[in-house]
Amino acid sequence: MTDFMRGLGLVLAAGVVGLGTAGAQEDDQAEQTRGWLRILPVGDAPPFRQKIINGVRVQQPDAPGTTPPRKVLVSVPNQERVGITLVLGTASAPVVATAGPVTLLEERRGEDPAKWATLRMPESPVALAIMFRDPRAKLWDQSRSLLLADGVAIFPVGATRIVNASPFVATVVFAGKKYVLQPGKIVIRRRAGGNLENAVLRVAIGDGRGGVKRIYDSALSQGRGQRTNVVIYRADGLRPRTPAKILVQAERPFFPPLPKKPGAGT
Repeated sequence: MTDFMRGLGLVLAAGVVGLGTAGAQEDDQAEQTRGWLRILPVGDAPPFRQKIINGVRVQQPDAPGTTPPRKVLVSVPNQERVGITLVLGTASAPVVATAGPVTLLEERRGEDPAKWATLRMPESPVALAIMFRDPRAKLWDQSRSLLLADGVAIFPVGATRIVNASPFVATVVFAGKKYVLQPGKIVIRRRAGGNLENAVLRVAIGDGRGGVKRIYDSALSQGRGQRTNVVIYRADGLRPRTPAKILVQAERPFFPPLPKKPGAGT
């Protein structure tokens, strides 16, 4: 066994929320029902559209439902609404949320905010909501979500987390190990310290006929102090060449202490 493989640990987890804790917040019992929430929408961008108006090419807005709302308000009971920006393939800024239902409201110019989606924040200091279009409706007006515990205790620096947010069974080969991930399942490979350099990642999904179709074959690297999300998601663009795609995103996790509750003393 190589030194690289000795440094790797393995955590298998359900895609449903696990309870992770991070940093100094672990011993703060008063904050157990509050935490940081980020939203990561995944999917394909709609095709570029333009019209020629008075001899000038003018970009046209995306068709309704083909992208998630750009601006949303995060509404939590007994808490002031907070606005965030959603971008496909990018995790949003973190907002404080209370364990339980979280309502996302779409901001509309000249209109009152309209309800877009509802999430359920876990009792975790940090959570990530992976959002995607409903496979049947194929519109962002009807979205689905996968909530993951995102604290560094469960997803530490140096780790790679592979998330199957697609409706397909995925076969994953990563750094010499093979995993079969059912829809909604994850695997976390931990590596204590150091960099990750050119770790081979191959992903294939069932083709519905008893065979498999490879959708990704590359190598992952990450710098010291980083962790990497690998999200398998359903391809929802026009005439996609493969049924599913891969989002690879390295990050340096940092979540400040939770702000004091309104009315709390100093």
